Amino acid sequence: MTEIFKNIIYMARRFKLATVFNLLGLIVAFAAFYMMMTQIDYQAKYNHGIENQERLFRLDANFMKNDSSLFSDEIFYPIAGVLDSMPEVESYSLMFRNNIDPIYARYYQQNFLTNEGDTIAFTYESRCNNTAVSTLTSKVLSGNIEWRDDDPDPDHRGVIIPASIAKKYFGSTDVARDSMIAVFQEGKSRWSIRGVYEDFPENSELPNCVYEVMRDEYKEAYKYNLTPSFKCIIKLKWVPHDLEALNNSLKLGLLDLMDKNGWDIYAKNAELSVSNLKQIINNTNFRLTPLKESYFVTKTLCSGEHGFKPMFVILEIACLLLIILATIHFLNFALVESPMRIRGINTRLVMGASRRSLQRGIIMECAITSVIACVIALIICGALSSWSSVDRLTDGTLSLHKHWLIALFTVFVASVAGIVAGVYPAIFATSFAPAMALKGNFGLTPQGHRLRKVIIGFQLFISFLMAIYLGIMIQEIRYIFNSDYGYNKDQVLTTTIPLSAANDSIRSELSKELHSLTGVKEVSYSDGSLGLSDIHGTQLVEVQGDALEFSHTYVDSSYLRTMGIKVIEGRDFNSTDRSAAIINKSALNKWEKIQLGTIIPFGEEDLTVVGICDDIRFNTTRFQNNKPFMFIISNYGSRYYLNISIDNNANQETICNKAYEILKKHLDKDGLKEAKPLMSFDSKLQETYETEFRYFKWIFIISLACTLITLIGVFCLTMFETEYRRKEIGIRKVAGAKSGEIILMLCRQYIPSILISFAVAAPIAYKCGEQTLAYFAEHTPIHWWIHPLALLIVGGIVMSTILLQSWRAARENPVNSIKTE
Repeated sequence: MTEIFKNIIYMARRFKLATVFNLLGLIVAFAAFYMMMTQIDYQAKYNHGIENQERLFRLDANFMKNDSSLFSDEIFYPIAGVLDSMPEVESYSLMFRNNIDPIYARYYQQNFLTNEGDTIAFTYESRCNNTAVSTLTSKVLSGNIEWRDDDPDPDHRGVIIPASIAKKYFGSTDVARDSMIAVFQEGKSRWSIRGVYEDFPENSELPNCVYEVMRDEYKEAYKYNLTPSFKCIIKLKWVPHDLEALNNSLKLGLLDLMDKNGWDIYAKNAELSVSNLKQIINNTNFRLTPLKESYFVTKTLCSGEHGFKPMFVILEIACLLLIILATIHFLNFALVESPMRIRGINTRLVMGASRRSLQRGIIMECAITSVIACVIALIICGALSSWSSVDRLTDGTLSLHKHWLIALFTVFVASVAGIVAGVYPAIFATSFAPAMALKGNFGLTPQGHRLRKVIIGFQLFISFLMAIYLGIMIQEIRYIFNSDYGYNKDQVLTTTIPLSAANDSIRSELSKELHSLTGVKEVSYSDGSLGLSDIHGTQLVEVQGDALEFSHTYVDSSYLRTMGIKVIEGRDFNSTDRSAAIINKSALNKWEKIQLGTIIPFGEEDLTVVGICDDIRFNTTRFQNNKPFMFIISNYGSRYYLNISIDNNANQETICNKAYEILKKHLDKDGLKEAKPLMSFDSKLQETYETEFRYFKWIFIISLACTLITLIGVFCLTMFETEYRRKEIGIRKVAGAKSGEIILMLCRQYIPSILISFAVAAPIAYKCGEQTLAYFAEHTPIHWWIHPLALLIVGGIVMSTILLQSWRAARENPVNSIKTE
C-alpha cells in the first residue's frame, strides 16, 4: 500500500497540471452526483416512509371539472357514507382540505399557552373523522389515537397530537390524559390529550398537527353537502388487482346512497335541479391513487408536493451519465499516462515483480485517487449545505449527516469508477514484452489512439446532449417569463394583507395613500393573483336550465384597469357595481346562454354580466387557460391580494419600499403587524415555479459539469498527444512546415468526432425536451436554431482548447524537441 501511494505522489509531481485537472474533473462529477442523488432520493421516497403505504390510497375525483381528465383530491363529505359500506375498506382518513395559500396559514393554527406563560402556535385540524389518525399510523406513543362515536361527552373527546408537539409543549411523549391550554380572543380553554402518535415522515404529504374530531353539528351540516372540501385517504384490507373496478364501485355506491336519501335534498344543497345534478354525478369519476405513487401523478389538482416522471427519469439518466463521464474521463487520463509508465513497469517485471501484482497496483492507484477526489467532493458538499442558496437546490437537504447512506454510496461508486477506469490501462501497460517495452515508444499505438478517440467522442456526445436539452429548458423559462399573459404583468407589484385587514375601511385608507406615491397608476384588491396558481375558485351555476362551471376570482372595480385587461364588449366595472361579472371570450364561445346582461345565480346573489374580456392566462402554464373564467364583484369573497400598477419608467424598488412603509404603518396601527413587502410579478413567478426552476438549475449544473469534464479530457488528451508527437512536430518544422499547417494537422482529426457526436446527440436531446415540455399544457416550441447554437458553443469551446494546445506545440523551438527525443 505504501508503494501505491508513492506511485500516486510520483505521477502527481511529474504531471502536476494534468493531475490537478483530472482531480478537478472527478471532484466536480462526484459533488454533482451526490447532490443529485439527494434530490432523486427525496422524490423516489416521497410518501414511502408512511406505515402501510402499500395499502393507502388517496381518493381523487373529477367532480365539477370542465376537463374530465383532470382530477383533484377535493372530496365531498357524503362519500363517507359510501366508504362505510364497502367491504374492501378497512378504514379511512377524512380531513378538511386546508387551503394551501400561505395567506390562510395562520387560520389553520391554534395558539396554546405553556406553563412558562409563553404562547406557541401549532397547526390545527378540527374537522376529521374518528379514524383520521389511526388510518395513517399505528405507532401510538401514549393513549389512544382513534375516537369512538359512543365516547362520553362528545364535545370534549380530547385531541390527538404528534410526538414533536408533545415534546415541544410538555417535554415528553407520555402525556395522554394531560391537557393543553388553548388561547382564544374570548378566553382560554383546557383541551385534554387523548393520545400521542409518532410523527409522520417529513418527506410526505401527511401533516403533523393537532387533530380534533369533527363535532356533530358539522357532520349534520355536511351530510348532504356536495361542496368538495375534504381530503380522503383510504386504507384497504387488501390491494385489488383491478383498481378500476373499485373506482366504479365508489361511483355506484354514491349513486345508490343518493337514491336512498333522495336526490332532492342533495340538489337543494347544491342549488341545482335534480336532472342537472344527476347528469353531473353520472359524469363524475373517482380514482384511487396509491399514496406511494402520488408524487408523480399527472393531470391532478392535488395538495402537497408533486413531480413529473419524465423529469425524474431524465435526472436519473443524467446522474448515471455523469458517473460514466467521470469514469471515462479518468480512463482517458490513465490511458494517456500509461505509455509514459511502460518502461518503469517493465523494468520491475524484469526485476521479478509479477504481472498480476503490477496490474493490481495500477488499479488500486486509480481506485484510491478516485476515492480521494470523492471525499474532497463530499467535504465541499457538506460545507456548501450550510449555504441556503445551495441547500435550496434540493427539495430536502444536502446535509451529509442526514444522507450518510448516499454519501457512502457515492464513495462506493467512486471506488468502482476508479477500478473500472484502471483495468484497461493496467492491462495495456503490462501487455508488452519487457525487452521491447524498454526500448520502444508506445504513446501512439493505433489501438490506444482509437480508444482515446472513442472516449472523447462519448464525452462530446454527453456534452452536446445536455447542452441542447439545456437550451430547450432555457427557452421554456423565457416562455414562462416573457410570453403573452393577456395583461401588463411587468408593471404590476403585488403582496398580501391579513384577512383581518381585508375590510373596506382599511383597503380604502391604503388605496388613498398608495395612490399618492409618484409612479403609481392604479391600486386594486383581489382574492388571488392571476397566472400564479394552478386553480382558482370554481362555482357550478345553473343558467336557464343548464349547469355551467366557472373558474372565478373576486375583485374590486379597479382591478381590470390595474392589470391592463381590456374589455372587448360591454363595459368595465364601476364603483357602483355590487353584484356584477365580466366573463372571458372562452365562456362566451362555449355557452350560448351567457351573453351581456345575462343573470347568473351565484350562491346567495345574482350576478349580472356587464362585460366580456379577452382570454388571459389566469392559471399557470401547467394547465390550459382557454377555459371559462369570470371576474366577480360581490359582497362575498375575501380580497386580500393588494395589486399596484406603476408607470413604465417608474423605479420598482423605490415604490416597493415606500409602499411597504405605508403598509406597516397602517397594519401596525391596527395591531396586525403582518405587513409583507411588495414583489414584482416575475419574483412571484420564481416562487410559483420553484420545483420546475430547481430542475432547470440541475440541468444547468449537469451541463456545466459535463462540458467542464469534457474540456479537461480534451485538454489532457491534446497535452499528452502533443508531448508524444514532439519529435514529429520538430522534424516537420525543420522541413519547412508552418505553424498554421501544424495546428491544422493537430486540430482536424477532432472535427469528425465533434460532428458525429453532435449528430447522435441532437435527436435524443430533442426527444427528451419534447417529453419534458409535455409537463406544461402551454409551452414553448422547440426552435430549430437551438441545435446549431449548441454545436457552435460546445464545439467552439472544445476546438478553442485544442487550438490552444496545438498553438503551444507548434510554437515550440524544434531544436528542443529533437534534442530531448
